[in-house]
Amino acid sequence: RRLLVSRNAMTKELDIRVTQEIHLSPEELIAKLLNEPLLKDVPPNPTLDEVERLVAVEQGQAMDVHVVRYDGQVIPLTLHLNATVMDLKRAFQRIVSAKEERMMGSRKISWHYLWRVECFMFNGQRLLDNSKMLREVGVQDGAELTFGKHRLKRKELRMRYRVS
Repeated sequence: RRLLVSRNAMTKELDIRVTQEIHLSPEELIAKLLNEPLLKDVPPNPTLDEVERLVAVEQGQAMDVHVVRYDGQVIPLTLHLNATVMDLKRAFQRIVSAKEERMMGSRKISWHYLWRVECFMFNGQRLLDNSKMLREVGVQDGAELTFGKHRLKRKELRMRYRVS
C-alpha cells in the first residue's frame, strides 16, 4: 500500500509539473517526460509495443527477465506471466533485431542457425522444450538467463532440425 500511495503522489506531482510546462513544444515536453524518475524504464523513442509491455509489468501481468549474452551485454525482455520458451525466443529475436536495425541498419540474423546450436539456460538448466512454460522451470520476475550450447549428438541435431 505504501508503494501505491508513493506512486499516486509521484503521479500527482508529475501532473502538476506537466500542466506547468504546457507552453513547451511537443518534442521538449516528451524529452522532459522521459527524464522523469517514474518513466525511467521507457527507452528513447519507444514503440507502442514497448510502452504496452512496460504497462503490463506495472500492472503485474508480465515479468522482466534479463538475457546475458556471451559478450556480457544484458538484454532486458518483458514477457507475460504464462510465457513459454518459444515466447522468450521470439521476444529476444524482436528486441535484438530492432536494436540491430537502430544501430546498424538492416542486418540479417540467421535465427534458425542460432537456435540450432544455442539455447537459453536458467540456473544451469538448458531450456530446450519450446512448449515448456517459463514458470515451470522457475523463471520469475527479475530472472537472469544465459546462453549455452546444445549438448545433443550430431545425428540428433540433424533429426530435430531437418528441413523438409
